Amino acid sequence: MIVGTAGHIDHGKTALVHALTGVDTDRLPEERKRGITIELGFAPLRLDGGEVISIVDVPGHEALVRTMVAGASGIDAALVVVAADEGVMPQTREHLRVLSALNVNTGLVVLTKCDLVDAEWMSLVEDDVRSALAESSLSSAPIIAASARTGSGVVPLRSALASLSAAVPTRLRDDLFRFVVDRAFTLKGTGTVVTGTVWSGRLDVGAHVTLHPGGAVSRVRAIHSHGLLLHAAEPGNRCALALADIAPDAAPHGTQIVNDAGWAETRVICADITVDADGRAPRAWNRDFMLYVAGSEVRARISRLAPDEGADETSGAVRVRITFDRPVLTRRGDRFVLRTPSPLDTVGGGVVVDPMPERGTRGAWRAAGNSPTERLHDLLEAADVAGVPSVHLPVRLGVSPSAVAAAVSAAGGVLLGPATVSAAALDRLVQAVEARLSAWRVSNPLDGGFPLARLREEMAHAASPANDAVDHAVERLCASGRYIVAEGLVQPRDQQPTLCQSDTNLLARLLHLICDAGAQPPSVQELVGQFGSRAESLLRFAARRGNVIGVESVRYYDAEVVSTQIDRMRRSMQPGREYSPQELRDVLGVSRKYLIPFLEYCDRTEVTERRSSGRVINRISSR
Repeated sequence: MIVGTAGHIDHGKTALVHALTGVDTDRLPEERKRGITIELGFAPLRLDGGEVISIVDVPGHEALVRTMVAGASGIDAALVVVAADEGVMPQTREHLRVLSALNVNTGLVVLTKCDLVDAEWMSLVEDDVRSALAESSLSSAPIIAASARTGSGVVPLRSALASLSAAVPTRLRDDLFRFVVDRAFTLKGTGTVVTGTVWSGRLDVGAHVTLHPGGAVSRVRAIHSHGLLLHAAEPGNRCALALADIAPDAAPHGTQIVNDAGWAETRVICADITVDADGRAPRAWNRDFMLYVAGSEVRARISRLAPDEGADETSGAVRVRITFDRPVLTRRGDRFVLRTPSPLDTVGGGVVVDPMPERGTRGAWRAAGNSPTERLHDLLEAADVAGVPSVHLPVRLGVSPSAVAAAVSAAGGVLLGPATVSAAALDRLVQAVEARLSAWRVSNPLDGGFPLARLREEMAHAASPANDAVDHAVERLCASGRYIVAEGLVQPRDQQPTLCQSDTNLLARLLHLICDAGAQPPSVQELVGQFGSRAESLLRFAARRGNVIGVESVRYYDAEVVSTQIDRMRRSMQPGREYSPQELRDVLGVSRKYLIPFLEYCDRTEVTERRSSGRVINRISSR
């Protein structure tokens, strides 16, 4: 369990941590000289059963709230410190607002310096504290009196923390690994070391990791936790990672370390926000705020969505679109804090609904607080046949990969290549594909089938796995027994093209004309100009029957003429010798207009092989 302190400056947070752990978390000379906490401090609290609780000590000065927020992000419980001789102060209230924004609802309140006041005053302070807690996420937190100077109350406080630790849910080990850096430095003989909190997942020594922002890649050389050398970093632990090939300045405070490909930095997120209990909501949402999430501080612009696209405002939450001034790494379910830049003041916070919203899918942002299955259903329906990249689902749903698999099954998702697609969307695509094939058949009765490549292109959606989706639809149509795929064409299984009498007569004229032209037949365009557009369909029909051969895309040859020309080449060309186009022109007796396309056809069908200075006849060919 990770516990973070909170409270006004000089209320005794650091002294209390020292009384509990024996560790002075004020490590900087300036902190010791001035007697105030400036940077985050860390100390292990070793319980009697051997369990270690990590304590994060935060500064209480009003100018250092951003540091406090960084320390409070990712904690399991709060230790709110209020000096009994002063009671609730401004930073007490702001820290409570921060904890509420981060949804920290587990914790204790400690009335320190209790040796300085009498019982009557203590009772008044308790009432004051309970009133301040009433509108916070810690409204039911126990209150314990203690004195770091005399040691009074320290033992009961240790017991209370042990009870909290036993009640805090265990973080999942099979979740995505995520580590938030709070300090980076160079250690002689080790290299770059980063310290921070393991938010989720497990990381083994030797694993490769990615640092965000920036995307730098490194390898974990060693892992330590509270002085112990570990084989793996576990969720909910404070750890130090020794990283290879990374300079300390590449991992500043707030850097996130992950090792899964599903993470992605974005400038836009969808979120639900709630203003604080004092009701000091900004008059205009479309303005700049300072947003604190996952250890990062970023300037953000908030745009409120339309009421019918928002969260349930009766609960105080408002659905918004947040645009950052730089890319930020977030995950669904991440809590954040909102502060106005001038004057600096905490006004509320919220939760990330979608860390990677696609453009044009605002409808998928409407559901709030739903299950992973319901959320995935919304995402898939909004994406239609384009689908959602499967690798991003653990991040976009905020659940472990195993939970994603269950959600995909429950939501009726289908894995197609790199994407997950709605089964309903695929059903609609199957219907659309079949309708297109039927329409094609009506307008092109003589063609053997619809080219699969063209079908993919026509049914493609921007940024979609079009080939996978269309191929899936075609496979289902073939499985139904109505269609087959042959030679790249989607064909009706039981319907063969037939010619009416007029088509039969026209085809005979076309074949006679092509045969008479010999090795220099007219082009398709010339035949269409002479006989009409029906000629092109009839020629494709004849090619499938083997009457003619498409030597080039714009010209068909009589099959016997092609065979005769190839026989001439075999009789005239010596094996192994390269023949130039000029020599082969004399062999075939045609002009260059017909020669080059015919030679390229021979190359494709492996009658010849093209080399640097000519062509060589193959002994064994496909014809």
